[in-house]
Order: sequence, then structure tokens, then C-alpha cells
Amino acid sequence: MKAGWPRWPGLLLPAAILLHGCAGQPPQPPQPTQPPTFASPEHALSRAQAAVERGQWGAALEALEAGRRQFPRDPQLAEEFDRVDARWRSLKPEWEDRLAVVRTRAMLEELALIERLETAEPGGANGAFGQARRRTDLAQQREPLLRCAERQLDAHLELARTCVDLAHRIAADERSAAWREEVVAREAASAAAVRDERAERRQAQLRAQLDEAEALLAGEHYPQAAVRVARVLEADPDNGRARALQDQLNERVAHRTRLLTDLADRLYAEGSIAAAIRVWETSFEINPDQPAARERYERARRVQENLERLRQEPAAP
Repeated sequence: MKAGWPRWPGLLLPAAILLHGCAGQPPQPPQPTQPPTFASPEHALSRAQAAVERGQWGAALEALEAGRRQFPRDPQLAEEFDRVDARWRSLKPEWEDRLAVVRTRAMLEELALIERLETAEPGGANGAFGQARRRTDLAQQREPLLRCAERQLDAHLELARTCVDLAHRIAADERSAAWREEVVAREAASAAAVRDERAERRQAQLRAQLDEAEALLAGEHYPQAAVRVARVLEADPDNGRARALQDQLNERVAHRTRLLTDLADRLYAEGSIAAAIRVWETSFEINPDQPAARERYERARRVQENLERLRQEPAAP
């Protein structure tokens, strides 16, 4: 080597060779993780349940799969794996569809703001090019939204309605219009089913009220039976069973009231005023609306009070 020559080229050559050799090595693939092992099937089930509670569905399925391999004869592990797998297969597309809805709404809001800015100040940073690019992004969201409408039609009708409305808003065509009609028809059918279910529950409640009224009538508890019949007729004035029961109740009450008032009148005429008063009070419990009988009852009470007062006065010397 000549004097005065720099020594760094010779030093750099080995380093370059070393770097070239390192750069030329292919990247090492990630080492596979070992599947978990468990002391018992219950241990695997507990691990999977904890993972599900944390929202780690993949970890839960991994634990159950490892448990199935470790304890192949345990039926509960297989059943739980199928249950968790089915639940995750149902949740995943729903969450992905909801994510598509969130993204599309954000894109639409962004495009609306960009258009306002362009209107206010033409030629700005968010000009026609920016609008075109965002409309292209929106157009790419349309197909996932239509698939969402089809996929969620039976599972989550409200989500299907949101997806198809957004797709129709991006670009309306025959396909999106057809799906909107299908969703509207399903919504109408669902609303009708809800109304029918409510009506059935209401009728079941009314039938239970009438069953109670019939039992009370058989036990001669007329006021309580009358209250239940009145409730049913207030809710359903054309209820035939309630009307028939009301007629039967009125007939029974009228007959019983007539017997009691006749007995009270006879006791009063015979001088058994206290007994007559008790019979009248029993009659009023069954039927309070008896003005003539109540007038005789009040007169009998005044007579009874006068007799009690006379008995309490000291005898004359």
C-alpha cells in the first residue's frame, strides 16, 4: 500500500460483506406457539369461559380445541366448542357489518363537509379531486352494505334496514330498491307479529280475570266477582263471555238481595231489630244500590238507638 492512502476502504469491505450476508438471509418465520395444556376438562372449560367474558373468542376456541385433543372422550368440551364456535360465527359478521355502517356514515359526513368547504372556497385543498376520491371510497362500500342487508335480514332487521338505506343513498339502483322493499315488508310483518303477540297476551289476561270471576261467583263472593267482570268489560266491551257472566252475576245478586231484604223486613216486623239490621248490612255488601231498603235500615237503626238509650236511662223512683 502506498503511503498516504486512506485505510478505510479496506476496513469497509469486510463490513459490507457481513451486511450483505445478513441482508441476504430470508426472514425467519414466527415460531408456532404451543397449545395450552390442562389438568382436567373443567380446567379447559373454565379457561374458555374466562376468555369469552374478556371478549377473546379466538382464545376461547383455542382452549376448547386443545381440551378436546387432550380429553377426546369428554362430551362437554365438544358441545361447548360447537356452542362457542356458532356464537362467534354469528357475532363476527354482525360486528363487521356494523363496522361497515360506521365507516360509511363517517365517509358521508366527511364528503358533505368537503362539499361545503368547496362551495365556500372553490379550488381549496379539498377540491374536485378530493371529492372524487371520497366518492370512489363510498362506492366501494356499497357492495358490503348490500351483503349486510341480505345477511342480517333474518337476524337483525334494524341493521339490515340501515345497511340497505346507506347503499341506496350511495347509489340507487334496482338491486338496492328491491332489498329496501324486502326490508320494508319484513318490518311490516314483524310489527304485525308484535301486535298479535300483544293482543294474545291481553286476551290471556282477560281470560284469567274471567276465570277468577267465575270462581268468585261460585263461592258467592259477588262484589269481588263484579270487580273483575267490570275490568274485563272496560278493556273489551264486546267480550261475550264477560257479558254473559255479568248477566249471571246480576241475576244472582238480585235474587240474593231480594231474599235478604224480605228476611230483614220480616225480622223487623217481628221486633228482632238487631237481627234485621245485620241482615240488611249483609244485603248492602252484596248490592249497595238499594235506596228503599236502605231507608228502612236507617229507620231501624234509629229505633235501635232509641231503645238502647232507654235501656241505659236509670229507672224512675
